[in-house]
Amino acid sequence: HIIRKLGVKHGVGYAYEYAGDVFDEMTMEGRMTVCNMSIEGGARCGYVNPDEKTFAYLEGRRFVPSGDDFEKAVAWWRDIASDPDATYDDRVSIDATEIAPTVTWGINPGQAIGVGEHIPAPEEFSDHVGMPLREGLLLVRNALVGTGLRPDIRLAASGKVYSAYTMAANLALGADWCNAARAFMLSLGCVQTKSCHNDLCPTGVATQNPNRQRGLVIADKAPRVANFQRHTLDHLADLVAAAGLDHPAELLPHHLLHRRSATELIGLDKMYPFLRSGELLEDPAATPYQEWWNAADPDSFKPRGLVGPGHHRSARVTPG
Repeated sequence: HIIRKLGVKHGVGYAYEYAGDVFDEMTMEGRMTVCNMSIEGGARCGYVNPDEKTFAYLEGRRFVPSGDDFEKAVAWWRDIASDPDATYDDRVSIDATEIAPTVTWGINPGQAIGVGEHIPAPEEFSDHVGMPLREGLLLVRNALVGTGLRPDIRLAASGKVYSAYTMAANLALGADWCNAARAFMLSLGCVQTKSCHNDLCPTGVATQNPNRQRGLVIADKAPRVANFQRHTLDHLADLVAAAGLDHPAELLPHHLLHRRSATELIGLDKMYPFLRSGELLEDPAATPYQEWWNAADPDSFKPRGLVGPGHHRSARVTPG
């Protein structure tokens, strides 16, 4: 929450001192965790002024003075603590009672939200920008294989993964493993009230409310989740064995058939392009991605040139 509020560069050139009731009540381990995160906020270091909790934690530990030397060390530590009237380059006050459980969502620790908030992506991006799992997985697979990078990068498939078949299909298209969320929530007892984001989940599956969490009886729910996972993997093993294979990693596109019509089936290896290793580097013109490849710029989102037909507009309109 602190880094979200201040940003990842606020502490550049400074040290962070943490003070107040919240930090006074923290364990030493909690204090050290917060101080370690100061670096992620740009600060050179972070610290909490030494107090009785600090001294009790240190006493008797390896490399810590003992006996009279320890008392001398405590006196020195007290002396280096900030004075009540100390001046600072900046002060930031945060009301801890207003902080919701917080998670990060982006590519740096400053991109964080409370569990009851929406990820700050434009709605159109969330709903319409991107690809369905199958096409997206295929595109990334071809990009990595076509550039010779596939052996160094592992691919995860996520999106409505709920059965042995969906796992087998994703693995056949090139995924190394599958992530599932919704299926496990349903195995816990989710009744799909769509209240995950507002802390009102009636079954206790997705809530921080202690009263609602009482509905999630671990002794009852844990075996259900374990059984769901075990049976799903057992069924995956059945599919792999039925294909005459020894391991899910051996699943390939030709193991999947797609029904085009009432009378026609086609293997995915015939339905989609699957590039060979290094093909984008050696002969991009022989791939369906030639225009994209030629337009791609490793240093910018802006394409190097036009992809596809243009609209021949006479001029760009600049808002006045």
